[in-house]
Amino acid sequence: MANASQINTKLGKVSKTLKKELGERFKPVQILDLSVEKSVGYDGDDLLLVRVVFDKEPHKLDAMKLVGNVRHFRPVLEKLGERAFPLFSYFNKEDWDEWRRESA
Repeated sequence: MANASQINTKLGKVSKTLKKELGERFKPVQILDLSVEKSVGYDGDDLLLVRVVFDKEPHKLDAMKLVGNVRHFRPVLEKLGERAFPLFSYFNKEDWDEWRRESA
């Protein structure tokens, strides 16, 4: 079993890779922030909660790319050794700031 340091290092690599790849995928839209967190689903499956903050409203982005992110990024994550199922959430800056205040 991996220790906390190994998990944090791995999540850091995952976060950095996802931010870079998402930036390329959604150009010219800028990604302001991205957080990655491990979780477990109600059925016991490992989950990877990915929260992406764009510089514009997510509903103004290409919907097909947004819904295709899971399929697109599963192979990328597997190359990094991450087997948890990614769940993407998308925010604009204002909603992200409000969500973080409410969840603190």
